[in-house]
Amino acid sequence: MKKDWIGIAITSVLGLFLTAAERKIEAEGPDIRVSLFDLVKPRDVFVTARLGTAALLLDDKERICRQLHIRLEKNGQLAVWVDGQDIGTCRNIHLSPSREYGVSTIGVPGVRPRDYGGTFEISSGTDVLRIINILPLEPYLAGVIGPEIGSNPQALRAQAVVSRTFACANRNRHDPAGYDFCDTTHCQLYQGLPDGTTGKEVMGAIADTQGMVLTYQEHLCQVFYHSTCGGHTNSSEAVWPGLAAPYLVSVDDRPHCRNSPHFRWRYRISQRKLSSVLAGLAAIGELLTLVPEKVGQGGWVQEVVLSDSAGRKKFLTGEEFRIGIDRVLGWNAIKSACFSVLREGNDWVFEGRGLGHGVGLCQWGAAALAEKGLNYTEILAHYFPGTQVASPILKEP
Repeated sequence: MKKDWIGIAITSVLGLFLTAAERKIEAEGPDIRVSLFDLVKPRDVFVTARLGTAALLLDDKERICRQLHIRLEKNGQLAVWVDGQDIGTCRNIHLSPSREYGVSTIGVPGVRPRDYGGTFEISSGTDVLRIINILPLEPYLAGVIGPEIGSNPQALRAQAVVSRTFACANRNRHDPAGYDFCDTTHCQLYQGLPDGTTGKEVMGAIADTQGMVLTYQEHLCQVFYHSTCGGHTNSSEAVWPGLAAPYLVSVDDRPHCRNSPHFRWRYRISQRKLSSVLAGLAAIGELLTLVPEKVGQGGWVQEVVLSDSAGRKKFLTGEEFRIGIDRVLGWNAIKSACFSVLREGNDWVFEGRGLGHGVGLCQWGAAALAEKGLNYTEILAHYFPGTQVASPILKEP
């Protein structure tokens, strides 16, 4: 049995999860399209209807089910099972809630199942399932406000404004691929609906700041945020040459994020292993010297100079060095570009502060400032000097 589009209506209701006040976070305007599980590249996906059943529409006939399994076959077709029953293949699948606030649990092999609102499009990509979650802007924000910002309402409101501003300024970031954002930190880490007490606090912060964005001279800001700055934020131009803004400058943040587990860190790596990684990253031979040549405010490395035993030299920005190393060794190797390095025998030892690129809002710092009594507009003014919180959006960046 074949059909190009299969419509699945999820009849579950999120009414027990959302309070009346939290229902106000529905946004106007075009929905956000988010690509899910980009780093996993799944070939199987499992859908379970929460708090109800699912209605499957196939050839204009409705089928009631609780679970759905979709598998990408070698020929590019999607094999579909409903409650364990094989119902044939198709090329594209559309899932949509039949009631407002419907929610479904999505699972792929190797990842803990997550709850999502909104609708879904599932199709075959390049040897992987392409899963697109489509939902309004405000509910999308609930999935990107992570635990590192803490639970203080003022810190959560600051994060809500920053995340909303980023989404408004960067919509269509992946337009050639058919969606707005991926679900990784390349855009904003998106993990579906939050739950429990944390979920209610997040939803409340989004509702309290509905529609509010960060502006500079009546223009929508380009904003960034990170986990831990280590006592001093970084400037955008130091990380991304050519991207400068008067509100994306280095800010003295001592000692607000000192309670972060990433405030100080140390990483040891053997000469042989580091040389191997850098051979792929910078096309050099046996590493001879590694020097942070240019260091900006707060100790953020702006340029690293590498030389090998053949006398060749390579130049990398601090962020290029960090990202290149971490892509191979894991994201907790060189946690930030705020580091010093020394040679100890056959090892290289990195000592640094912070986690992430260091630009814009420091999440651990914002949480500490909120505990000290600053409100969300004061927190945002600290990390983005000269900006204002405004609604509605006036001009594009």
